[in-house]
Amino acid sequence: MIDLCHRRNLLVVNMCGKVRHAIAAVEAGCDIVVAQGTEAGGHTGQVATMALVPQVVDAVGDRVPVVAAGGISDGRGLAAALALGADGIWVGTRFIATPEARAVPGYKDALLALAEDGTVITRAYTGKTCRVVRNSYTNEFEASGGVPEPFPGQVLKTMIEGVNHLGGDEQAEGVDPDREFMPAGQGAGAIAALVPAGELVARFVAEADRALARRRTGHTGAMSQVDTTTDEVTRSTTDDGDHERFAHVVVPASAVTEAYITGTPVTALCGKTWVPTRDPGRYQVCPTCQEILDAARALGSDE
Repeated sequence: MIDLCHRRNLLVVNMCGKVRHAIAAVEAGCDIVVAQGTEAGGHTGQVATMALVPQVVDAVGDRVPVVAAGGISDGRGLAAALALGADGIWVGTRFIATPEARAVPGYKDALLALAEDGTVITRAYTGKTCRVVRNSYTNEFEASGGVPEPFPGQVLKTMIEGVNHLGGDEQAEGVDPDREFMPAGQGAGAIAALVPAGELVARFVAEADRALARRRTGHTGAMSQVDTTTDEVTRSTTDDGDHERFAHVVVPASAVTEAYITGTPVTALCGKTWVPTRDPGRYQVCPTCQEILDAARALGSDE
């Protein structure tokens, strides 16, 4: 199957919950490995994302890109994944809570109301270990010592029982939100509103940039600001004509987020105009930008 996909110019991505699964996937010819921690919604394993990702990176990261998954719901999770050595992130539950997502009645509302401990790993719906929104159906299954049918028998059973409409949309009929199959990761506890998918992507990038910048500058609280009420500071890199590399300072941070996505130029405090690249942490901060930033901070938030 992998060879067939490659002949059709398709990349093959494999979801892995253990290191040995990732090694086997790469040896079989997979192009990308997703290291999915137990925090993830849907079918999942037992190893947490924080522990799994760096081990998978060490095992196969020199051969294929490694993507982190499981409990990631904002840009801080992206920053953490990059720090663990991942090349990117796989986000599922957070994108269900968007206006564009296809979801059965009550699914999005359940995610918005969910607490951090509102999910459970159960075999009730599919016969395999699956993290879902905890509800009366999962509680009854566990309390009764339920024994599931082997996969996919349990899937068919729950569909016949009317508690599994996965893949349906807002027009699905007969959905009881208190018994319905709703896969969800533990990151759902951080979801407070429905946000358009495109805006979510921009937020992820901006939040990750700010989180990484705080670590680089030694600030652990709110990010350093020129105007503490409106302006945000971020840094990115440029390759100057003399091949010196600098991390420049840009206000507001959203300008760099847009530039990352669209490839449009931005202007730093020093006046340098460039298209920002990623990974500014390894470069020296532009002296002119730093001087202007320090002066603005010294003057206070109204200057």
